[in-house]
Amino acid sequence: MKKIIISLFTLLFISCSQINDALYPKPSPRERLIKDLEISYTIMMLASPILDTSVTCTFPQSNNSDNFVYGTLGYWPTYSTVTQQYKNIVIGDSTMDISKSTAGWYDPTITYVYSVSGNRFCDMTRQWIPQSRQTNVQVVIIGTAGGNDLLQNENLTEIVNNGKILINKVRSQWPSAKIVMIAIHPTQVSSANTNKPTTNNAIQTYLNGMSNTCFYDPWPLFTGVTNNTMAAQSSDMLDSIHYNSSMALKIKTALNTNCGITF
Repeated sequence: MKKIIISLFTLLFISCSQINDALYPKPSPRERLIKDLEISYTIMMLASPILDTSVTCTFPQSNNSDNFVYGTLGYWPTYSTVTQQYKNIVIGDSTMDISKSTAGWYDPTITYVYSVSGNRFCDMTRQWIPQSRQTNVQVVIIGTAGGNDLLQNENLTEIVNNGKILINKVRSQWPSAKIVMIAIHPTQVSSANTNKPTTNNAIQTYLNGMSNTCFYDPWPLFTGVTNNTMAAQSSDMLDSIHYNSSMALKIKTALNTNCGITF
């Protein structure tokens, strides 16, 4: 009798399992991926990025819209939760984004890095940090000075104008903070190397006309580069556009020395 009961229980369990599989089949890998993406998208939308749409600035015609990366995980959803006050803040593009992953590049107890890969000047201006979140800022580091604008073939005059708009907004929000801007560095993209002196020099002139500022052009640090239009050598580069961690640390040291900051 006992064996019969056990047998009946086993058959019932198998039957229920088969019914459960029929009613709730296991998702395929593709279905699981889609579901994960849906969840990620929902999280992203719940933490929609705040953009300052009152700003009048221009994007390159080849990509005439806000940087969508800003709303993805690791950027606005993280930045929007920051409540600690910092002495220094960094805003910028992928060059700063990559640099912050280099050990020793910055001190996270006094510096917060708000970089977003793909950012152009107009993105940096519109992705604004409410003053209520950072009230005691003493140094604002901006990098690079329109590198993605140049790579996306934005008109050179517009790049300079957008850089001025960003500088003015920083000065307006944190009037006593030192503004430090890092020039577009040597790359292995010939058009960028040819055009960057025009935008770098114009933005440097504008920034130098203001008090408590520093513009630093790192081209003398690059191996074999003897003028500001020469291409970077592969030994200093992570890829054709971004410099490597060793160069990031060299530039940090140069900023500390030339701009009198500690970050």
